[in-house]
Amino acid sequence: MTRARSNIANVFATRLKPAARFMGITVNRLLANQAKLAFALIAVLSCSDGLTEPLGFDSNDLTSDEARRVAVVEVTLASSSIAVGQTTHAIATLYSRRGAILYRPVVWTSSDTSIAVVSDSGVVRALAVGSAVITAARPLVSGSATLTVTAATTAGETAPVASVSVALAASTLTPGQTTQATATTRDSTNNVLSGRVISWTSSNPGVAIVTSTGLVTALTTGSAQITASSEGQSGSATVNVQDVPPPPPPGSSNEPTGMTLITDRPFNAPNEQGWSDDFSSGMSFISDATAPHSAPGILRATYPAGYTSAGVGPGGSDLPIPTGTRTLYVSYWGRVSTSFYGHDSGVNKEFYAYNNGVANVYFNLRCRFTGTITPDVALQDMAVGGTYDISPNLVPAALIVRGQWYHIEVVLVGNTASTSNGSIDWWLDGVHIGSYNNLRFSNAAAHWDLFHYTTIWGGAGGPNLPVTMTKDWDHAYVSGKS
Repeated sequence: MTRARSNIANVFATRLKPAARFMGITVNRLLANQAKLAFALIAVLSCSDGLTEPLGFDSNDLTSDEARRVAVVEVTLASSSIAVGQTTHAIATLYSRRGAILYRPVVWTSSDTSIAVVSDSGVVRALAVGSAVITAARPLVSGSATLTVTAATTAGETAPVASVSVALAASTLTPGQTTQATATTRDSTNNVLSGRVISWTSSNPGVAIVTSTGLVTALTTGSAQITASSEGQSGSATVNVQDVPPPPPPGSSNEPTGMTLITDRPFNAPNEQGWSDDFSSGMSFISDATAPHSAPGILRATYPAGYTSAGVGPGGSDLPIPTGTRTLYVSYWGRVSTSFYGHDSGVNKEFYAYNNGVANVYFNLRCRFTGTITPDVALQDMAVGGTYDISPNLVPAALIVRGQWYHIEVVLVGNTASTSNGSIDWWLDGVHIGSYNNLRFSNAAAHWDLFHYTTIWGGAGGPNLPVTMTKDWDHAYVSGKS
């Protein structure tokens, strides 16, 4: 197997910072230069007939990772040497900066189409003797592998299948996820054979099923052997399905020990408990008996149809954090309407956390259009790493459901001076879904000094909102310790 990897560092995510008032000083959170703004306006290429990826992105949309979470593309060839007229399969595996496997479409190309050509699905066909570089590309990042083409032999084309090997794009899934299985047939001298009929089976169809084209779908917890058979020979690979853990009992909390309460706001009236609200007419305090924590009072942000993103939202609110707070715990209950429509940038912000006056962290409902909603964290202006997004890595399938209340908990631990020992952990409905360590927010000792509730929908530009939608908050609990 031939592997090649191409890396890209410091892939900057689009963001705009809200304007907030803290200690009488206006904090300007607009971008520092027009270059970043221009980068945020890269056109989104989308085709309506594409397939939907696990997180709701259109598989023909080559900028579905508009926050550029794809950092590494690794290309693997089922065989690095084939004869003229034969085929092999190229598989692209995409990784985030943190090493998590991502599911995104790629564009396949060959460096010499007179030697070998590659299809949109990664099938490589040899045309003439020589070598060609097979490349899988994403915007700003790509990976490649070299294919060697040898002279064709009649015996190789007519030889019977002696062995079958199976590769899975991903071997660990959660229920509902899919992965592609690829089979390679070889003769007795290990030459790759093309054009052979493959049949697919699953040893445990209650756990995972496989289609006639090798697409594997996870159904429930367990493991299954995915087997490919051809001319009496077979090979297999194991897929493991891990279930999403159930939420803990109601009322449980993941607040660290030794914390001091900063706010326990029920959202019944403006400027409660030291908060400084900056609300437009799109913000309102209303009653809702279904509110899960402090009914009936909730805070609602309304985005009318035709709403234009300009790096702002209907309103926001600042909460000063006591000096010297290194560990910050945030807990709140939220809900988006069934009509919720994600900005084309995928950015739909919930709150900011400021460290030493810098908005290093914002919590984001990652969603484009009517796709699925993922509770992500975005890091920006970091002392080490710059700007990037981090998605749930403990439960990658964690999603927020439109029209239903959800409970978010986040623990932020600032780094000590000149040390990458900060961390972020977050929970959805009591389930620990994300954990990242070895972070350096600041070269100085990182202390949290401002929490900002926000309603920003996207960045500057993008299409207007096609429907009216709302976002609700029921209760906000914040605590900290040095």
